Amino acid sequence: MPYENKTNYTRRQLQNAMIELLEEKPFEKITINDIASHVHVNRSTVYRYYDDKL
Repeated sequence: MPYENKTNYTRRQLQNAMIELLEEKPFEKITINDIASHVHVNRSTVYRYYDDKL
């Protein structure tokens, strides 16, 4: 998979994780760790794509 495709895939996975977590609990209660765990990546991966919660 070319690097650009992998980048887009990861970004979509993070966005989808946020949407799914929002169905479970309020925005204020969602942590970066929650998002990372949902996608099975490290916290640093989330911060590579976003400065803060999506």
